Amino acid sequence: MLEQYYLKKWRVKYVSRFQSQMFAYRYVILPAANTRRTPRNFDSKRILSRLAHAHRLWFNRAKDLISRRLWVPTPEFNSLVTQHATIRRCLYCRPTNVVFYWPRGETNLKLCNRKSICPFCAAREAEDLYRRVSKAIRQLRILNVPAKVFYRCATYVVTARNFDGIDWSDTQIADHAAEMRQLLKQERKKYAQIRKDLKKQTLGSFWRVVVNPNAAGWEIQIRQFFITRPKAKRPVNRAKKSAAIFLQSAPANDFKAVMKLLGQFVAYPTGLLTSYAEFAAVFLYARRNLKLIAGTGSLYAKNRKRKSVKEQPPPLPFIP
Repeated sequence: MLEQYYLKKWRVKYVSRFQSQMFAYRYVILPAANTRRTPRNFDSKRILSRLAHAHRLWFNRAKDLISRRLWVPTPEFNSLVTQHATIRRCLYCRPTNVVFYWPRGETNLKLCNRKSICPFCAAREAEDLYRRVSKAIRQLRILNVPAKVFYRCATYVVTARNFDGIDWSDTQIADHAAEMRQLLKQERKKYAQIRKDLKKQTLGSFWRVVVNPNAAGWEIQIRQFFITRPKAKRPVNRAKKSAAIFLQSAPANDFKAVMKLLGQFVAYPTGLLTSYAEFAAVFLYARRNLKLIAGTGSLYAKNRKRKSVKEQPPPLPFIP
């Protein structure tokens, strides 16, 4: 089914270097490219090399998942034309911090929008969060409001059952996906319990659940990012007894330190592209139609806010 798809070499005009793009490159693309050390120099040649490596890992992982029917990015009841169009969009998704030479006058990037696993779509989401935090910090500075930024991460491990590196059956994948889906739903319910407190006791906050597959199963990370008054209470859920808690803070007027904390919040889970494909498939099935990221206060995505009934346009008249 996928024999006609192969890794294509990009033709690049230049690398764009906006601050939000460099931030996403450092904290999303480098982990996706399985780069453990952050390079000192961000020259164009090195950036393109890491982008190409991240694309190679993503292309191979997506192709492996689809060819083995572990995960398909489009419903099987769609026509073959629609299925192949969606698969092609996933395999050939591109970064937006690079300007390309396009054949036949094409100029539009065809984005797959799989933010949970595609490194380039995850980088675009990181850019959006960077802009939201930058705007919030800038407004606090203008209003001379004292504030502090916190990053909190609770981590626990879920072990895969009866896996020795040999292919799992569809039933085994479905069983593990159902179990993980229940865990993800529980974390969403816990977040719903503190959402009102987050609105009242913080100036702005982010919350997300990240699943990072490893050699034995999955590492579940509950990440939170707060902007609060210096001595304000931080609403959190009590972690599991086995969870490891990481907490770090920085003054809001130290922009560089704040962005380091945000970088840990948006960091790409490398295991999605480097661990067993079965483990990645379990996560993709488990998270289907579940929103695993949210914001409140000054960090809420206001452009996504639904209009009230009064603001909505009147219905069109019936014309027989």
